[in-house]
Amino acid sequence: MDIKKMTLKQLKQKYNALIGSKNYNEIIEVCTQIIQLDPNNAEDFYNRGTAYANLKQSEKAIQDYNKVIELEPNNAEAFNNRGSAYTDLKQFGKAIQDYNKAIESNSKYAKAFYNRGVTYANLKQFGKAIQDYNKAIELEPNDAKAFNNRGSAYTDLKQFGKAIQDYNKAIESNSKYAKAFYNRGIAYGALGEEEEAIQDFKEAQKLDPSIIAKEQIKALEKEFEEKIQQTQDSNEEVQGFQTILEDLKEEHQTEEGDWFKWSKGAVGITLGLIVLALVLVSCGFLESGDTYIVYIFSSIVTFTIIRQYTNAKALRIEASNRVAMAKMFERVKHENNDYQTEFLPKLVDTIVYSTTKEKNNADGLVEKIINGLTKLKK
Repeated sequence: MDIKKMTLKQLKQKYNALIGSKNYNEIIEVCTQIIQLDPNNAEDFYNRGTAYANLKQSEKAIQDYNKVIELEPNNAEAFNNRGSAYTDLKQFGKAIQDYNKAIESNSKYAKAFYNRGVTYANLKQFGKAIQDYNKAIELEPNDAKAFNNRGSAYTDLKQFGKAIQDYNKAIESNSKYAKAFYNRGIAYGALGEEEEAIQDFKEAQKLDPSIIAKEQIKALEKEFEEKIQQTQDSNEEVQGFQTILEDLKEEHQTEEGDWFKWSKGAVGITLGLIVLALVLVSCGFLESGDTYIVYIFSSIVTFTIIRQYTNAKALRIEASNRVAMAKMFERVKHENNDYQTEFLPKLVDTIVYSTTKEKNNADGLVEKIINGLTKLKK
């Protein structure tokens, strides 16, 4: 029978028949039809949200849990499930806020403590994670997952003895818990107890032949995520480095433009003095020998300014090179030793050469000009 033609009672019966099955798409379809007929029943939104969550459609699940919370502001299960959806989306801050709300609504809600512990562990806040697992175990003393996860938190803190005790408890609560055997094997291996580790790995493999592969995949995924994060951080560093260079370039261009204006002014004044001296000589007010003194004086003034300009430019280049070198050293330290050995000497040589070259171009400028003018007079 077409569900769109069913009555509300028939739809409810249809939903009840689907409880416990994994026909999540059909459950969603039935719940959607129920909601159209009865749009203010929080339970129907909750049921559809749970089906969406099982299908890993977390955004849609959150929308339904939002509606449940709107209709029932103290619904601890809705807060907890919305927190789980946020956790799946790696929005851990929002997830923790929802678990807090769930615990405020129901202080005996072990699952909310457990889920918040998982979220803290994802944030590498293992101390807080352990506190939440403690509470979950206090409320549900036979929760194998809570023992296993607390053991994992202790493993991350390198407290392998405590970790093994928790894995033992998890296995006592669930003797078929492959992941607990696998994790205990890791802890034994870290303590150098290889025989015990091998036995646990074999037992885990026997209980779940895919367990080793699953954990290796998780490890690879974690390593991949860390490499992506490192790449993103490096890209941000490079972008920041490029911004610094662009700012330096603009600043240098402005300063060089100002110096160039002053230099042109100095040259103009010098030419003016020379022309004035020639006019005074032609009018008899100065002797020809006096013009040489004016010429020398004005030339020294002009080229002193030019020398200051070139020295200032060299210093600015050196400053920007030092900034570049610092940023490049920061970037290179993340690379392997061979790359560092090959790259760093070239980087240093290039910077020293560029700085020395700029300085050498300015050294002895005024002295060379005076010597040249003296030779010219002779």
